[in-house]
Parts: sequence; structure tokens; C-alpha cells
Amino acid sequence: MILDPIVEYNKIAKWSAKLVNQLITPAQLVKSIHKFLNQTYPSKTTLEQSDVLDRRDFAIGAAFDPTLDEENKKSLLFVVIVNRAPDDIWRMKPRRIAQLNIDLTEALVHEYRHLLQYRSRNHITNRAYQSLSKTATEPHHIYLGNPDEIDAYAANIAARLYINKSVIHPDNSADLASYYSAFGANHPVTRLLLKKIVLHINYLENNNNDNANRK
Repeated sequence: MILDPIVEYNKIAKWSAKLVNQLITPAQLVKSIHKFLNQTYPSKTTLEQSDVLDRRDFAIGAAFDPTLDEENKKSLLFVVIVNRAPDDIWRMKPRRIAQLNIDLTEALVHEYRHLLQYRSRNHITNRAYQSLSKTATEPHHIYLGNPDEIDAYAANIAARLYINKSVIHPDNSADLASYYSAFGANHPVTRLLLKKIVLHINYLENNNNDNANRK
């Protein structure tokens, strides 16, 4: 099944609308996200704390475990990261819900892309990217340069830019900014990523004609 990011975004926005301006705890938010996602995508959602974040902010992390998927177990993991106690009361202001909607969509698009990649190869690991950098940045290059990651990041970046009606620029995507920072604008990895982003955006433009659904 191919995942349509616009459909998923609209489903997430419809679900999260009931949370706007509600007073809930991080633990309750995680429970609500888990219940919502698990209806369609067998997954787990957990809570993590990080003092790196401002108390007003949060982040969404995600991962796909191909071994669990091969064993027909829940292989999608989502993580809500906050700088708050699990039982701290938190108001879900409109801007937080707006961020939740797009961040959760990107996380879902990215990890589901990995799921499809591994299933298409019968769970065989793809070739690794051979970095020419022999510095402290080499592990970061190897990760971002991996063909699976380029493909998955292109999908989620395109979804964000299309939904937010943004141009392809690193200021409009933290993930795109990471590639520019790691490789520069003219590196073959960055150029391949940009090419794939354009292809994804063109597909969305040609297959999602109801602009009223674009938030």
C-alpha cells in the first residue's frame, strides 16, 4: 500500500482538532497518539524527556525496525520528546497542534517509506553509502547518504513543503537543512535528494487537485 501524505495529514488534523486548547499531560498526549496511529498502522508510541528542548517545545522522533517487521510484529515506533514531567499539565495551543500535525505526518511518511523499502527487498539491507570524508562527520555522511535515507527524506520533505506551500529551501525544512549542512548544495547526494523531492512534489501536485484540503 502506497501512503498518501495528504490523506494522512488530513486524517491527523481531523483527529488532533479535538485537542486544540485542551489541558493534557505529555503522557496523555502519547496515549492519544498511540491509539490514533495504531488504528491504521500497527505501531508503538513512547515518551522521552530531553533537557535540550525548551519547555514550550516538543519533537517527534520515529524509527522502523525491519527485524520486527519480518517477524510480523509492530515495527513502527514513534517518540514524543519533551522537556516536561509525564504528568505535567500542558495546554495544546493551536500552534502546537499545527506543529504536531506536520511533524507526525513527516515521521509517518518517512518510516513507512522504510517499511516499503525493506518489504520490496524481502528485508535485505540496502547497500551502504561510501563516504569520502574521514572526519568526525563521516558517520553523519554515511547515514544521510544511504540510498534508503535519501529516498525516505525526499518523501517526507516533499510532503512538508507541499502541505505548507513552501519553496524548496533549507529554511523551510530542518531535514533539508541537514543535507545542506552535511554535504553542501552541489554535492551529488544533495542533488539526488533535490531531484527526488521535485519528483514527489510533482506527483502530489498532479494527484491532489483539491487545494481546499491543503492546510
